[in-house]
Amino acid sequence: MKKKAMKFVSMLVLLCLIMSTMVVNASAASVSGNAISSFTSVAKKAVGKTREDLGLPNEAWCGRFVGYCINKSNVGKSLGQITRPQCAYAIDLADWVCSTKSAGTFYVFSSGHESRVKKLYPGLKEKGRVESASNKKFSPKEGDLVQFCWSGWSSPYSFDHVGIVTKVSANKITYIDGNSSSGKGKVASHTMSKTSENIIGYVRLNADGNLSDDTASSEGQSGTKFDVGTYTVNHCLGVNVRAGASTSYSSVGVATNGIGFTVTNISGDWGYTASIKTHAGVKSGWVNLTYCKKANTQITFSSVSAPNGGTVSCGKGYHLTGTIYSTGSNIASITAKVTDQFLRNIFSKSVNVNSSSYKLNESVLDYAMTFGDLDVGSYKLCYEVKAKDGTTEKRTLNFSVKEDKSTQTLASISGSNAPGNLRIGQSFSIQGSIKSGSKLTSVCVGVYAADGTMKIGKTVKPNANNYNLSSIDYDITFGKLPAGVYTYRVTAVNAAGSATLVNKKFVVIMDGWFTLSPKSAPNSSLDVQGAKTGNGVNVQIYKKNKSAAQQWKLTHVGNGYYTITSKCSNKALDVKGGVSKSGTNVQQYAHNGTASQKWLLEDAGNGYYYLCPQLNSNLALDVCNGDIANGTNVWVYSRNRTNAQKWKIQRV
Repeated sequence: MKKKAMKFVSMLVLLCLIMSTMVVNASAASVSGNAISSFTSVAKKAVGKTREDLGLPNEAWCGRFVGYCINKSNVGKSLGQITRPQCAYAIDLADWVCSTKSAGTFYVFSSGHESRVKKLYPGLKEKGRVESASNKKFSPKEGDLVQFCWSGWSSPYSFDHVGIVTKVSANKITYIDGNSSSGKGKVASHTMSKTSENIIGYVRLNADGNLSDDTASSEGQSGTKFDVGTYTVNHCLGVNVRAGASTSYSSVGVATNGIGFTVTNISGDWGYTASIKTHAGVKSGWVNLTYCKKANTQITFSSVSAPNGGTVSCGKGYHLTGTIYSTGSNIASITAKVTDQFLRNIFSKSVNVNSSSYKLNESVLDYAMTFGDLDVGSYKLCYEVKAKDGTTEKRTLNFSVKEDKSTQTLASISGSNAPGNLRIGQSFSIQGSIKSGSKLTSVCVGVYAADGTMKIGKTVKPNANNYNLSSIDYDITFGKLPAGVYTYRVTAVNAAGSATLVNKKFVVIMDGWFTLSPKSAPNSSLDVQGAKTGNGVNVQIYKKNKSAAQQWKLTHVGNGYYTITSKCSNKALDVKGGVSKSGTNVQQYAHNGTASQKWLLEDAGNGYYYLCPQLNSNLALDVCNGDIANGTNVWVYSRNRTNAQKWKIQRV
């Protein structure tokens, strides 16, 4: 399975697990302390085992591992076995949970996380319980499921991973997970801070099954005196509408958060309505008013929008807009804050109001929102409004900060240098100071071969307006380059775009006396037949003997081309007759400065080179038919990158 698909399935499985622990019913099964111990014991015994050891399917399996531990422990006996072991989709596992009536509570670390969880459950038959960990003073314990988000809230499917808590200390948890990256794909045990920013929250399996309602926590406002009147559903997961004033009665539909209705009869915490909109249509029935608010207090946001329509220019300030109103109860306080996309606070301000309205523009909150201090990126502007009677409303507005390209220019460089021709093994120190009117997002220094491949180089992200190339001088090791023709290039990217600041060709030269041995016949060398000295004498391969007939002088004649001269005759390696066709013979001949005697060295890797004549760069020096016998002819042949065309050039 491809990596992207694997991650998607993993997310779905994680969502399944979250939902399976959130669904609640009055007849929910009980999970005893002994069952929890059995659950964690199964996990501990699995440490070090692979997916194959546990008999799990071949895909992302951290969620499946939790299901495996449920089925193998007394938790499975309490809540029922997961009867669909494939359970690859959220709705599939949710159906199983609804049929077995298992229960649990998902304790999240922020209201932002709670709202994200809400978006994952439209249209399900039953709803679960979501609580704020801070409001409930929650602390994890053995048997809890720890839910992770490694990649950020980039989409509703951002529950990346799940583990089983096996130990809790003052500030840390120990958890066991399947498909562990640090465990190299095996079940592994880890320790981390129990409030790590990568933890969304914890799911606690219901310990006693004695739940007072099927939509929210039993530690709610039970016992509050209610009366007839107009109400609004005030729970992120909605409420069930039931046939009677108790969770023992069947649900006739689910009313989502914000739905209004009129109560004409009261029975304890329950109110009867003759008409309420549910997912199953307009119904009559009983609603638990603990999770609703009277409609006589309503907080509204008028013309409240993201700064500058959602796009802010970096370094510029903007005013808040709009007015906040409250009917039925005065506004007690307003908090405005700006967070990053992961809901981490950047700056915030709270004010006490005691008024029915609050104008945001040029207010205390307005002057506290210093948008001009924000770097380029994505952000959220969040409002939380509290009325005197406890009614709370929130509004979150997304916006981004971008560089204003209309006033930006490309980066420039001063004091730069570039390599000239270098001898093989010779070092070179790069210089140059890059300046930019906006922050440099990328600087790349590279040495590129003729085919565009980067041979050496480094890319950095300065996030500053200036950068000195000397900072990466030691990373650009020219002395490691083989002989050949290269391009030295420096590029810089800022808000205005990408600029090529340096772009210069240079040659790494190999000169002196050498032997040339084909990779196809490593015990042989390029050889002048019979060590003869005349024009037109054939060139062959022959067993290495260190004679003058096997020694050749490489002399650079410009642009990466060399003459190759025999020591025994002082004549040049020559393509016979200057013919540029594949299969033309190679000989020695008196130096004449023609293209048939000029050879380009191209790196073939691992110390080998292709030798290509200037008269036709599509040909290469080649051992005829790749034979290895003494006297095998050498010619030029169409480039095929075989070992018969790769030559080891070794200094004598």
